[in-house]
Amino acid sequence: MNQAITDFFALPIEDQHYEDAVILYAKYGTNRLLKAHFAMRQNPYNAEKVLYELRRIAGIAQPKTEAKKGKEVARGQEPPPRRPKTRTSTEIEPMEGNAEEHQAAYDESVLRRAHLINQKGILANTLATFAEGDNEGRKRVMDEIGKMDDEISNICRRIDSYEKTGKMPAVLADAAAIEWSLAQNPLDLAKQQTNLRSQISKATKAGNTEKMGILAQRLQAVNVKLEEIRGESAAGEEQG
Repeated sequence: MNQAITDFFALPIEDQHYEDAVILYAKYGTNRLLKAHFAMRQNPYNAEKVLYELRRIAGIAQPKTEAKKGKEVARGQEPPPRRPKTRTSTEIEPMEGNAEEHQAAYDESVLRRAHLINQKGILANTLATFAEGDNEGRKRVMDEIGKMDDEISNICRRIDSYEKTGKMPAVLADAAAIEWSLAQNPLDLAKQQTNLRSQISKATKAGNTEKMGILAQRLQAVNVKLEEIRGESAAGEEQG
């Protein structure tokens, strides 16, 4: 039985952080694709999957899932309706040019996306190479992966627009139109902080004052949340 993983599951559920689980799997897991997949993005599926894989590695019994519980419900009962996926209904101005130029821009975007996905996988595999306790090194890698993930998301928006309209967007949607929510853990907050600073720099060079104002407000919210978490951490250390 793996003691490090056992100790992780011995923590209260609220202290079993996703980034810690990803680091454990990067160190003790054997599936390189899963290592890259977990490092790319935190979502409900990945959060459950990484815990499942860690339990399997350590020989810890898997909890009964909601899906299995659902089988105990009488047959004939309709399952609850799925929530539809929400998409941002943002109109993006197409770039100038003829059909061949739009096609070329689309092909370039597809290649760029494939390159980024490959680089993310390579970076994710390096998480297991950091020395024990080198959280700063791991954070740098996760920050880089976060930047790539943001660029991939933007490329997907442009590709999706092309496939619907036959025209590639000239620019991405403004910050005001893009869905955004404040992260809740230090690692994701640090990624948001880095990405927002980069976007503010680009908006400054472009002279887009409206976008700069929106991004600055988001950055301020991230900074406040980080200071709040750091204050709670420092208070906990003093008490300990």
